[in-house]
Amino acid sequence: MTATATDSAGQTTVASLAVKVAPLPVGPPAVKPPVNTALPMIIGDVTVGDTVSCVPGTWLGEPTAYGYAWLRAGAPIAGATGATYLVAKDDTASLLSCRVTATNADGAVAAASTGRLASFPIDAAGDDVERQVGPGIVTLSKKVTASTKTGKAAIGEFACLRALASSCTVTVTGSVKIGVRSYSFSKVTVTGAGTLKLEIVLSASARTALRRRSGKLSLTIAATDQTGFKSSWKASVSVKKK
Repeated sequence: MTATATDSAGQTTVASLAVKVAPLPVGPPAVKPPVNTALPMIIGDVTVGDTVSCVPGTWLGEPTAYGYAWLRAGAPIAGATGATYLVAKDDTASLLSCRVTATNADGAVAAASTGRLASFPIDAAGDDVERQVGPGIVTLSKKVTASTKTGKAAIGEFACLRALASSCTVTVTGSVKIGVRSYSFSKVTVTGAGTLKLEIVLSASARTALRRRSGKLSLTIAATDQTGFKSSWKASVSVKKK
């Protein structure tokens, strides 16, 4: 670039300036990985037997694909990689969440929903009643039989299901009414993981009465785990001699 200037005396000055022009950038603009601005969310009732959906949330960076994973107490559930999920019995008393992985040309970023507590509905079909009690599910026989020799009566079982429970403790208290008289039985306590068998022992006087006629058990079943997650259930079922 050249500039020329002339003053009032007629003298002319010429100056030159070199200017370097940078070339324009070639190729597409820089791309950034997706950025989550609103967490994913579970839609629906988190109840065993119901189907829930995972809404991916809000993302910047124009994701081109979303991947899904369902989590039980923060751990991935095997095979649960769709946008919907059928709540399973094993989810009972555990926090269920969904994790979404958003992908674009520059990478993939994951974000998880807030956990929601899965519950089990009462199921009274058939010969048993199933109900959630604290960290698991009680399966209680509607028609209990008791030995008139030993007094032992198997009333059902408890499945310790909560993912965070290393073990569960179940207590059973109550009484049996035979005719117009009620007979209490000793408190039963069972502790362990997995499935726990529930059995009570009737007193000698209750066994004698049961030989003559059937009765009704009034039970209070309480369950807890090592974290203090607990509840109880009052139930009534029939009982007769074997």
